Amino acid sequence: MSWDQDMQDLAEDVRDTFGVEVTVVRRSTGAFNAATGVRASTVQSSETVTADRSRTREYPAGDGKHRIEEITYRVVVTDLAGRPDSNDLVQDGGVDRPVVRCEMSLDRAMYELVTQRRVAIN
Repeated sequence: MSWDQDMQDLAEDVRDTFGVEVTVVRRSTGAFNAATGVRASTVQSSETVTADRSRTREYPAGDGKHRIEEITYRVVVTDLAGRPDSNDLVQDGGVDRPVVRCEMSLDRAMYELVTQRRVAIN
């Protein structure tokens, strides 16, 4: 058995053991509206996959009113049709979490989708 196959099998074992069901929503940027100053986003596709919620961090946003919630999801590369990027969203439990970085892990067998969202402090 090759190293690449060993890493693929390990990635699948991690997914099957620790995974939660999430939806990866692929978005592309649309037209810029000069009147509102907002760029539209268009949903191209979405895929529901099993992902490992590998790291969770919280830290102050710096304004005293919010905190930043950062969660890293690991997804087996072969479970997605293409490489995610920072325009995408991860939907977990009905919450949209924007992807801020996509990295490779486990010898290129998994994507690490680093998500962040601002949450009001109660």
